[in-house]
Amino acid sequence: MLNVKKRQYPNGWHTIKATLDDFEIDMCIARAKDELRRGKREVEAFWPLVQIRHQQPRCIYDMYYTRKIISKELLEYCLENDIADKNLIDEWKNKGQENLCCLRCIPRRDSRLDTICNCRIVECVHCGCKGCSA
Repeated sequence: MLNVKKRQYPNGWHTIKATLDDFEIDMCIARAKDELRRGKREVEAFWPLVQIRHQQPRCIYDMYYTRKIISKELLEYCLENDIADKNLIDEWKNKGQENLCCLRCIPRRDSRLDTICNCRIVECVHCGCKGCSA
């Protein structure tokens, strides 16, 4: 199911393959449901896709940094092949950003009052998060 370059997988690939396949299935279901979202704001249609895209690197991050069940080689393989978002994982390593939902919540230029979003509002316009910094 994953679109990964043809190459020999690193040791431990079988540990995450089923989980990644589940995320791929969830993404396909969310895309199919996207057609049924008539009547919602345009940004709201993408929120389920953004949330699934957040869960996949979060799962890999937890497997490496928290539970320590995958190797560094496997983590690097996932980052090189865009299976996990390197920039988002780098932000999670920073103190205070452990629960960040998306990278669009960081830049000041996207917010109304020229401040950092970090989802301290009721519902984030970018990703639909209901408060990831809480």
